[in-house]
Amino acid sequence: PAVHLFFLPLKLPSSMVDIELEAIHGDAIPKDMYLSIRVGEQQKFTKAAISRSYAFSDGVVGERRYAKLEVFKRVGVCSLNIDVDKAAGLHELDVPTNDDRLAAGLLQYRVNLKPAKNSRLKTGENTNPAKAPDFTAKVSAAREYMDRHQLEQQLSEAMQTVLRERPLDPAQVIANKLTSGVGVMRRVENENMDMLKNRACDALVATARIPGGLASALES
Repeated sequence: PAVHLFFLPLKLPSSMVDIELEAIHGDAIPKDMYLSIRVGEQQKFTKAAISRSYAFSDGVVGERRYAKLEVFKRVGVCSLNIDVDKAAGLHELDVPTNDDRLAAGLLQYRVNLKPAKNSRLKTGENTNPAKAPDFTAKVSAAREYMDRHQLEQQLSEAMQTVLRERPLDPAQVIANKLTSGVGVMRRVENENMDMLKNRACDALVATARIPGGLASALES
């Protein structure tokens, strides 16, 4: 069925501007479809089937007379561990997608997790000391094991995939998710060594492009 959207146009800026947007036949809009309303550099993002209003300040609108509505379809999803106490540092992450333009359908990122500059919480600080005595050594060890292997995240994503796609063999889908390693952050143990290797490779390639450069470099 056709899906229609209507929205109220922007008015000439005089104060904060509200754009009320309501999805017509919202039940027919796929759950993996999203939209954004953008005015200048400010963008507001939500599910396409949701009806809501978007407020933009006079400073954002300025002399602009139009907003841009863009529709997106989700092609991949995974979770990020943002527990700074346990996951701070540099990681690599493969995000599974259904886009054939990507090698093996994966988006690859480096993720550097660290406390915000204005954060008062220090790594390792107990955020709820009153509850600490209630945790036994076995419970703490089990939690640490699950966090280290990101089991809670993987199981949650596997269950969401099964409920969303309803495969004929859900157990196999869950097993494939747990064994693939896709969508799981992998810690980069030595960032400096990786940087040195990359610089060395770049320097070697640059030298090889110079006539006689590689042989001269090897002799020296």
